[in-house]
Amino acid sequence: LFLSCTAEGGCTSNVSHGSSFKNNQAERRGGAIAWLGEQPEVSYDVEFSNNQAFFGQNISGIPHTITPISSSDVSTVKLPLTPVPQDYQTQVLLQDQRSGNTLQSPFLFAIVDAYGQVITSDSLTEANIELIPNQNANDGVVHGGQQRADKGIFNFSGMYLRLTPGTEGTYVIRTDSFAFDTFPESYRTFKISFRECTRGEIKRA
Repeated sequence: LFLSCTAEGGCTSNVSHGSSFKNNQAERRGGAIAWLGEQPEVSYDVEFSNNQAFFGQNISGIPHTITPISSSDVSTVKLPLTPVPQDYQTQVLLQDQRSGNTLQSPFLFAIVDAYGQVITSDSLTEANIELIPNQNANDGVVHGGQQRADKGIFNFSGMYLRLTPGTEGTYVIRTDSFAFDTFPESYRTFKISFRECTRGEIKRA
């Protein structure tokens, strides 16, 4: 079932109670239901069974937000299968980083739909990480902050970061390359804290 509905047209769609979707297949997304535009209302008792697709075995939506994840194996990514809230607090994602160093461990973000599913069909979207300037972060440097999605995941390992030791920087990851104007959160802010220099390290004024 493919649903396309826009708010401008005063269109709404719903899948009512008692409906069932069994043994369906889709080549790319939405084994049972795929939609564009306005999110349809799906009754809590709609039955899904043995549906298959490359992304969204039962239901798939459009890109909704960018979220940090801890593993590039999407089978282990545990995101809520309920609508992702659009409001969130800026989180400290990395702590005690050494200024002037490259990230050695994976630093991952995922494109997810309204159900918290990683959009594994997307290997085209590009994202960029930038430092948000403020009075304590005028000397900040970011190299390697632009990446292309690989099956819905951005990997920023190897990114070079420099900021005054002992301070905290606020960064933003953003993208404008989604194909849908309805993408509500095409950016996300987060923080990274940097430790003081240790013996043998140089802190330049």
